Amino acid sequence: MSWADDLQARLDEWGKAAFAQELEMGFRRARIFDGKWARIYFDALGQFSTEDLKILGNILPVMNDEFRKSLAERESQLIDAFYEARKAMILSRREKFIEEATLSLREPLRGELVKIKQMAPGLFKEMAKRWDCKIRKVETSVWMLSRLERWGEIFIPLDLHEAGEFSYDISIEDNDYRRVLQRDDYLNRLGLHSKSACQVTSADTFTEKIGKVAEIIEWQLQEYIRIIEPLDWPRPAPFSENP
Repeated sequence: MSWADDLQARLDEWGKAAFAQELEMGFRRARIFDGKWARIYFDALGQFSTEDLKILGNILPVMNDEFRKSLAERESQLIDAFYEARKAMILSRREKFIEEATLSLREPLRGELVKIKQMAPGLFKEMAKRWDCKIRKVETSVWMLSRLERWGEIFIPLDLHEAGEFSYDISIEDNDYRRVLQRDDYLNRLGLHSKSACQVTSADTFTEKIGKVAEIIEWQLQEYIRIIEPLDWPRPAPFSENP
């Protein structure tokens, strides 16, 4: 098994453990991500019993086409029911999504979003300093954090591109510049397949909310580093002047 495959397998297990922990705490930590798509997933989960959620917690974080073929009948039924609940909620909230998008173009929300984007660089620079990362602006509303490790480099874009929402993800390259982790984030790691986005519509609460999100990102980052360190990742051959 390559170290990239080993990493993915271990992160899948981490996702299952994180889902179980979230279930115990009523998804209190994960619910800081209250973007429009995240709310749909949490509301869909709310339609299931605790026992059913325990089963889903062992399936969703590792779900793929091949894994689905191996599911028992009851597990397959639960997955279908979850996806149907999600689909129904998306259809029922279509008009609300359009209304929210329209409001973001109007005052006073538009003014709040301008203030938020003025505040963001300072907060993001503080996060970069605390996490020992470099930071650069890559788009109008996207800042990229990067951090070198012995085994490669971590990339964390901090994204305010979508009006009224903040999101992030984590990518990892090995020392040969191969992506071994692509656009990973907490909710996706739980198997919810919704980007980890939170609403940021008030300049007064922006600092506090980003602070809470930063705690989750930092914890996730530290956990990933802890998982990677003992893996058999490629080490450069020692330099020798006399080959």
